[in-house]
Amino acid sequence: MSPKIRLQGPPRGSIVAAVAAAGIASVAFALPPINDDCSGSIGIVDGIHGFDLTEATTSGLGGDCFPDYRIANDVFYCFEATVDGMVTIKTCGLTQVDTRIALWAGCDCPDPDLESPLCCADNECGKQSTITCEVECGRKYMIQIGSATQDEVGVGSFEMFMDGVPCDLNGGGGSPPSGPCDECGEGDPGWLESAGFAGGQLLLFTRDAVSDAESPILAFDLTDELSAPTGSNWAPPMWTHPDWTRANLGTVFGVAIDGTGRAFVAHTSIYNAGFPRDAVGALGGPGAIYAIDAATGAPTLFAQLPQSQDPAIVPASESWPGIGNIAWDFDRDVLFASNFDDGRIYRIDAAGTVLDAWDHATDTLSAGAAVEPGDAAGFAPLGERVWAVAPTADRLYYSIWVEDVSRTDAARANEIWSVRLDGTGAIVPGTSQLEIEMPNFGGSYSSPVSDLAFDADCCLLTAERSMSGDTTSTAHQSRGLRFCHDGTDWTLGTDYQVGAYGNGDNTAGGVDFDNGPVANAWFSADAIIFPNPYLYGATGIPVAGDLPANALMIDVDQDVSFGEKFQMGSLEISCFRDVSDGPCLDLVGELDCRVDADGISTDYDLVLTVTNNSDTAAQYLLIAGPVNQPVTTFVPPLLPGETRDVPMIVLGPIADEVVCFEVTLYDADFDLCCGLDDQQLCLVVPECDCAVDQQWTINCIDEAAGIYEFSFNLVNLTPDVIEHVFLVTDNGAPFTLSPNHIDVPSTPQFGSMFIGPIQVQTSLAPGDTISFVATLHVANLFECCGLPLEFTLPPCEGGSTSNPADIDGDGVVTGADLGLIFANWGGSGTGDINGDGVVDAADLGLLLVAFGG
Repeated sequence: MSPKIRLQGPPRGSIVAAVAAAGIASVAFALPPINDDCSGSIGIVDGIHGFDLTEATTSGLGGDCFPDYRIANDVFYCFEATVDGMVTIKTCGLTQVDTRIALWAGCDCPDPDLESPLCCADNECGKQSTITCEVECGRKYMIQIGSATQDEVGVGSFEMFMDGVPCDLNGGGGSPPSGPCDECGEGDPGWLESAGFAGGQLLLFTRDAVSDAESPILAFDLTDELSAPTGSNWAPPMWTHPDWTRANLGTVFGVAIDGTGRAFVAHTSIYNAGFPRDAVGALGGPGAIYAIDAATGAPTLFAQLPQSQDPAIVPASESWPGIGNIAWDFDRDVLFASNFDDGRIYRIDAAGTVLDAWDHATDTLSAGAAVEPGDAAGFAPLGERVWAVAPTADRLYYSIWVEDVSRTDAARANEIWSVRLDGTGAIVPGTSQLEIEMPNFGGSYSSPVSDLAFDADCCLLTAERSMSGDTTSTAHQSRGLRFCHDGTDWTLGTDYQVGAYGNGDNTAGGVDFDNGPVANAWFSADAIIFPNPYLYGATGIPVAGDLPANALMIDVDQDVSFGEKFQMGSLEISCFRDVSDGPCLDLVGELDCRVDADGISTDYDLVLTVTNNSDTAAQYLLIAGPVNQPVTTFVPPLLPGETRDVPMIVLGPIADEVVCFEVTLYDADFDLCCGLDDQQLCLVVPECDCAVDQQWTINCIDEAAGIYEFSFNLVNLTPDVIEHVFLVTDNGAPFTLSPNHIDVPSTPQFGSMFIGPIQVQTSLAPGDTISFVATLHVANLFECCGLPLEFTLPPCEGGSTSNPADIDGDGVVTGADLGLIFANWGGSGTGDINGDGVVDAADLGLLLVAFGG
């Protein structure tokens, strides 16, 4: 247990809730949408897009179309026509709002006294509207969507699609990929069994781990995809290897799986978003590509590409460019990897030997892994920097990072190219050609394409990643797009609504095609749902496109109480395997220590994942064992092949290390559908804390002398009466605690003990961690249990004895100190209560704990 308060921030909802909990009034964050005014119109392409009129204001535009109310609570979107023909815009069946639509020529704000909409619509399909209007190739148009009256607000979606003679996207038409494109070559890792996975399908997901102990790779079992819920969080079985840590691997983005089930991940420096935490791994260092053993899951260094630190970027951990992305070529058993350092694409054989490297900018193929002559230190320039790579039968498709959110290019868009491969997979110089210029986002730019995949129709799935610099990720300005080649040219087929937040432009840069029973395009994404719950991770969308309500959604850490913004990486999906020949009933569950409203409990939480593999619909689930819910009625019935989660409480205390249950399914007539054939479901009973620590106060007394002071409350969870508490430190610890033996009043189970004030004498500095163990003892000093504790030494203002949360030094923690936190949010210095170098949600949490003191 730790006295630190964990707040991920600063999402508005978290800050508002925290401020309200502290009893502080007059803080408001409700703002109109960014496209509330015509000057802020959002760029879109064909597809389904979300809108939110809840906080939208009324522009007064509407012209002669709606002289009564014009259009109320309106928002604006801009698009460039990709055809000579017609555009259709409709809200039919996509909202409950009484909508009105107008289409204007150009994306500049019109003069309402001089201009009128080209077309307008109201009530064509009940209360909703649809509009069809003529457009010309290459011209821009602005969509105005709002409600019929001032009191009508809400959320919804609209669909836009164009039909006519396509524009010439890139002058050359590109090359249609050689099929078939739906063949799946990934092998099954042997560690699936030890992970407890069914083995039907695997999703590997990379993310930004925020501590050295946390895993930057997560594995999910997608076997039960057919019965997974849509439109809400699905929690499939998840697994990590103990050696998949940031300390070993650093930060990774690109991920691939070869034909034997061996996986690969590659070093990156793209995650930093104001928090310097991109790291290189101890197993490989900068430019490393790691192999994940197919049998055990253990990581080792596979290959290392040339890297040089960028002198313009600090700190040093951020200055190594890293690898763009990786992809396995199943036809030739080689790995392709793009290098942000020199802009080259590397070909690596199955043993990890770099065969050659090709420079897109110079069209030069070089043997081996030698550093490119004349290459400048640091990142390859924009316009030459390759990111995504995707091999097909005879060509390698790849993306070029030309521009991003902060560095737009008026003359050139982000691009997708291809180059021919010979029989060994070597790139053939002189054969590269431009395939697609990415359509604009926001009217003047697009985010770079960081991943590519082909679906069963040989259409190209693209995922952008919102970037605002070489090492800085942002969010909500990146799309999932599907391009199909008609034999003459690439056309934009689907603009996916990735996530329910905003306009669905929430991809985090990863995409793969699911060849399973449901043809889905999977994307890594921020804010799949936000803010209730906070759902960040992966979403599987029907490949033709659909609303978020019909998409699969996985929160990567299965904690939806906060959002891991900017932390999502890429993903890779293995081949689908039919594992239907198995037991008639599958059960997955794990006991968790239960914490109730008082923070204490002897019971356990259990979410039992039940799969009905029988051929009969199940109406009832019976569990014989210490549970609060021995009979569960499935409404509707649990169909054959369907999986459902059943939450319950396992009643404690449980003295044994394992608790077992008998589980059976019955149909509506209470005839047996399926049982475990006299087998039991046995679960390991977790070791829960024997005490809960609460209400910490930590003060700096004299920084020069190394003197600090702390106090806290302990809640006794043991059945014993506690009368003594000892604070035990490691031998040789660079600090002492005084007193380290506290006689407490007789404290029964669930009773609270005040510990303190305890003085710390140390040679450590502010920001360092003090770790010790509080042991609980009965009257005769017999030890009942020990609780590990730690806290971070706070800074002192000039050696003062003030509370560190009292930022303005007036002797009390008030709204004035809160104002200083918000004024310097994201900065350093003033407001950095915990001394970690940045003013963030952790400092806000410490201030709220001390508020009024």
